Amino acid sequence: MSESEPAVGTTAVPAAAPPVRRDRSRVRALAVFAILMLGVATVLLLAGSEEPSGPGSGTASAGCDPVLTTPTSLNRNHVLLPDELDYSNGPPSFGPHLGVAAGFERAFYTAQDRPEVGRLVHSMEHGFAILWYDATAAADEAAMAELRDLAQRYQLANERLIVAPWLEKDGAAMPTDRHYALTRWSADAADPGNQLKQRGNWMYCGSVEPDQIDAFLKLWPNEQSPEPGVGLPESTAV
Repeated sequence: MSESEPAVGTTAVPAAAPPVRRDRSRVRALAVFAILMLGVATVLLLAGSEEPSGPGSGTASAGCDPVLTTPTSLNRNHVLLPDELDYSNGPPSFGPHLGVAAGFERAFYTAQDRPEVGRLVHSMEHGFAILWYDATAAADEAAMAELRDLAQRYQLANERLIVAPWLEKDGAAMPTDRHYALTRWSADAADPGNQLKQRGNWMYCGSVEPDQIDAFLKLWPNEQSPEPGVGLPESTAV
């Protein structure tokens, strides 16, 4: 047997593999990249879980806007027919109107029984506030039940509030995401007939907000109306 041949019953042992060389710089770079990607994924996950707050979102629709006040048109004329009226604001808080006010026989109206807009504007001339609601609100049964209850409570307290629908045919639509509007025609208590001191007031809301509605009504007592003390509410039956 030659010296190069292994002995019978023995196994040749392979040569040891050369040690693996690790590129430490590459390992560190991969670890840093993995950490960065994990951070990006976390940020995206948190951003996706936040509540939307832009136009059209649920949070944008809730609550009421600050009160908007402007000088009036200096026109308090009575007209004979509703077709003679054209209210550019949606809805109006002052302007020419029909000769007969809506009165206070009812505090809540629907699209089927609401008086003409010109009669409601006349009521505002005497110190009433009108809480208008649009078609979107009208389709919300819970909101309508809340408005009915609110109207009845104010009427029983002899507070001048009428709740009525603002219809598409009446004029300009309310602002986007706003389905309710409180309007009030105010004047200087010391000189109520002075049209230069009279103002139209609006507060638009995306939901029924009793506290903010109450605050709006308390801003102007009846004395601060173009014709205060006229048409004083007496009925307490809705």
